[in-house]
This record gives sequence, structure tokens and C-alpha cells, in this order.
Amino acid sequence: MKKYALLSMLAVAGLMSCGKDDAKPEIDTTNGTALAAESKVYYSTKIKGQLPDGTGGALSLSVDEEDVMAIDGRYVMISPAPGGDVTEGYYVQFKGDTSGYYKVDYSLARNARQAAGQEKGHGLFKTQDGASPEDSLITIKLPDGVKTGNFVITIAAYSAGGGVSNSVDVTVKLVQPAGLSSLVGTWKFTGEMNHDSTWDRDVYAADSSVGPVYCLPNGPTNFCPSGNCEVASAKELVYRYQMLKNEVVLSSNGNFTSTEVTSYTYIDWAASACGNLVRKTDENTFAIKGGWSYDVATKTLYTVMDENGAAGTEYVYFDKMKVELTGKTAIFFEEEYASEYTKK
Repeated sequence: MKKYALLSMLAVAGLMSCGKDDAKPEIDTTNGTALAAESKVYYSTKIKGQLPDGTGGALSLSVDEEDVMAIDGRYVMISPAPGGDVTEGYYVQFKGDTSGYYKVDYSLARNARQAAGQEKGHGLFKTQDGASPEDSLITIKLPDGVKTGNFVITIAAYSAGGGVSNSVDVTVKLVQPAGLSSLVGTWKFTGEMNHDSTWDRDVYAADSSVGPVYCLPNGPTNFCPSGNCEVASAKELVYRYQMLKNEVVLSSNGNFTSTEVTSYTYIDWAASACGNLVRKTDENTFAIKGGWSYDVATKTLYTVMDENGAAGTEYVYFDKMKVELTGKTAIFFEEEYASEYTKK
């Protein structure tokens, strides 16, 4: 049984301690050199000069989106789509950066990837998997204090054999954290839309499996290897899954923390004997932290899942979803899925 959810909460302390004289000047998005100097392009080395020209041949490049959103102080995430030859990495340059360009090498460890299914938790904040440059994201950490505006990043793919693809310009639209005060607060997951467009609002009900248990010479099992086993018990609870909590807190400073708590009860076959089944219950908490920004004009919520820069962060993800807000009810639309939250 799939459940989806937004998640959140915040953590900001001591940020008001800096005086006026300590504040860094704002960086203008039209100054590519200054913006590049204060940004971090992950898994890259800086090379002097201009981004190499394309060599022709089989290697080509496009991007999933030529216009991407980024939240001030968070991440630019570009999803390249190479074709033809095998890609080893990417060249990246801020437009107007006279100091050089970056060579992104995906033979190094990488953290940011495109979605490849939900490996952890439930909901709109997807975890990802995979391990090749073809499904890797170009990830750039922006400094705090960049003026709202647009800037351009030029990228090209390169191959192990020295091939260079065509270059592609990606326009980054920088937005400020948070926005729309009515979204600030704690939201409880209360429903999800099914594939037939009906709503399931019984999202905290337990999902259980009941079936026969067989007694074999080496102990009980719910699988009969021969297909002709003596049934020891016709109806036993094999497993029980339940979501206990699913909440998101959107804070006024642009941080969020998402928390989901689930319970899973199952038969411990190794510890069980015929006539004496031993059940165990595991309770798991899945939490995500990051930043959010809301575009009032398009009614779109943008989120970056980056654990607020905590040490050891393994993955960084970006997501966007349309929002329909009515009183204390918010519906979040993402592709073919919609989830409902109620403000506490």
C-alpha cells in the first residue's frame, strides 16, 4: 500500500547574531565571475579559459529543462540528457565568468541524482538510486545573498575519448526562500488521490496480510514447497503495516522538516516454532530537511532536500509541485499524483 506525503520542520538558531557590518554584500546575478567565485560546483575542478567547443561526432546533449528554479543559498540542479557516445562527465560555465569553467567528473563519488523510484519513506520527497553519469544531476551550491534574478549556466558533455558535445544554455531563475505566510505551519497528511481520480482519506488505517501457516519438520512457514502441506493454522497475521504519523512543517525562514513514522509487525520465523509463532514490531522514523519557496504567480511550491547542509548528507534532491490552497486544506499535485494535507 503506497502512501505519499510532504514533510517538514525547521531549525534556525543564532542567525541574528551577526551585526550589520558583518553582512556580505549581495551578489548580482549578472556578474558571472563573482557568482562563480562564491558557488560550489560538486565533483569538479576549475580550469582557466572558455568552455571547449564541440568536436562533432556521436556525442550529443540536451537537458530535461532549459529553465530551472533555484532557492537563494541552496542548490541549482540541472538534469542533462546526453546521447550517442558514453558520457564521462560535463563541462560547466557560469555565463560571464572570465575566470574559467568547471570539469565535472562523475567517476568521483556523487550525491545528487535523478529520481529512480522511492527507496526510502513515502511521499513527494523522493529518494533516488542509480550510478552512471547518464542519470546524474549537475549540482551547484549557491551562496546566501544572491539578488533575485536570472543567470545562465552553459554545459557540455565529454567522453573518455576526448569527444565534446554541443553546448546547452540553462537559465536559472533565482527565488527567495519561503513566501505565502498562509503555508507556514504544521501540515498533517490526510489523503491521497488514487489512479482512478478517487480519494483515499483512510491513510492511517493498517494494511495487513492474513494467510495459512504450515508446519514443516524444520519449523513453521507460510510457504509450502511441495504444494501439498498440512495446514497448521488457516488464518494467521503474516504482517501488518501502519503509518502512525506523517507531517510537514514549513517555516517562515524557508526551512522545512518532513517526518513520517511507520510501524511494521511481522512473524519472526527463525524464532518461531510450530504452534508458537513469535511476532516482532519495528517502528521507523523517516525525516527529511531542506528548503522551500512558493511562487504566488504560478501557485508552485519548490523544495530542495539537502538536510540543511548537515555533514554526511548523502543525497540532494529538487522537486516542484502545484498547490491548491482552500482554508486549512492544501492539495499538492505532482505529475499524476496528488496528496492532501490539513493544517494543525
